[in-house]
Amino acid sequence: MTQVLTLQPLALESGPSPAPPPLFHHYKRIYLPLKYQHQLFVKVQAVLEDACYAFGRNNMGDLLKHKGWDSLECVELNIWAHIFASNQGKFESNKIASLGKSFSDLLNAVAQLRHTTVHRIRISARSVEQSLADAEQLAVLLNDTVCAQKVSRLRRETGSIVEELGRNKDLLKSKLADQLIDIASRRAELDRLEREAIEETLKEDADYQALAGVNLQQAMTVSDDLKQKGPMSKEETASDADADSDSSNEAPIDHE
Repeated sequence: MTQVLTLQPLALESGPSPAPPPLFHHYKRIYLPLKYQHQLFVKVQAVLEDACYAFGRNNMGDLLKHKGWDSLECVELNIWAHIFASNQGKFESNKIASLGKSFSDLLNAVAQLRHTTVHRIRISARSVEQSLADAEQLAVLLNDTVCAQKVSRLRRETGSIVEELGRNKDLLKSKLADQLIDIASRRAELDRLEREAIEETLKEDADYQALAGVNLQQAMTVSDDLKQKGPMSKEETASDADADSDSSNEAPIDHE
C-alpha cells in the first residue's frame, strides 16, 4: 500500500506580511520594494552564517563535531542565535557591554532577520536599517572584520537609498499638497458660480411668474370691461359694417 504524506501548514512566528503602505506616510513608514529587501537580507544572512560557522569552529569545535556540522550550510542563523545564547562566555564581555542592548535582545533581532528573510515579510525601511545595524554588531562580536565591513557597507548604502527615497516622497507630498490647495480653490470658485447661476435662474423664473400674473390680470380686466359694456345694437353693427365697406371701396391714391 502506498503511504500518503500529509504536509502540515507551517506555524509562522508572526502574522502575514503587511499590505504596502500609502504613498505619503511619514519617513518611518517608507518601504523598500520587497524583491530587493529580500535579496539584501538573503545576502546578509549568508554572510552572517559564514561568520557564525567560523566562530563556532574556532571556539566551539567540540559542539560542531558532536552535531556533525561539517560545513556552514549545516546551521541556520536562528540556530546559531540559540547556541550563542547558551555560550555567552565565549564572547568578549567588553564588546557585549558596548552593544547598547542586551546580548539576548541582539540574538533575538538576528533570529528575526532570518525569519523575515525566509518568510518574505515586508518591513519598514527603518526596520531594515535596524536589522542591518544588528547584523553588523553581531559581526563585531564574532571578531569577523570582513563580515563586519561587508554588512557595514550594505547598511550605509541602504541608509543613503532610504534617505533619498524619503526626500523624493517629501517632494511628492509637497507637490500634491499644493495641487490639492489649487483644486480646492477652484472647487470653491465653481461652487460659487453654481450658486450664482441657480440664484439668477430662480430670480428670472420669479420674474417670469410675475409677468405671467400681470398678463393674466390684464386679460381678466379686458374681459370684465366687455361684460360691463354689453352687446352692440343693430345700428352700431350696421354702421361699423358700412364704415368697413366705404374704406374698402376707396380708390387707391396715385403717387406719381
